[in-house]
Amino acid sequence: MAAADNSKQADAEANTLKEDYERLRKDFQALRSHLKEMGGRRIDQAGSRGREQVDEIEEMLRELGSDLRGRGELGQAKLEQTIQERPLMSLLAAFGVGMLISQLLGGRRR
Repeated sequence: MAAADNSKQADAEANTLKEDYERLRKDFQALRSHLKEMGGRRIDQAGSRGREQVDEIEEMLRELGSDLRGRGELGQAKLEQTIQERPLMSLLAAFGVGMLISQLLGGRRR
């Protein structure tokens, strides 16, 4: 009798363990699915923020390029004006710069 009771009790405990294991397995699957979904949303949010930052940087670069282009055109206009106002001085300055560059690049040859 005692052996039969022990066997029934062991079977009941085994069934309880199987049920608990099955519930635990389902809970882990649900948790994994939930974490995967959350991770996907986070990745989407990060990608969206990244695209927004790239757009902001592109706009800043466009503005910077426009500003630099304007400054370059202004500098070119001033240089042209100086050359027209003082052609001889401009010619001598260009000659001097050319000599300096040739000395730096060519070294002294004797």
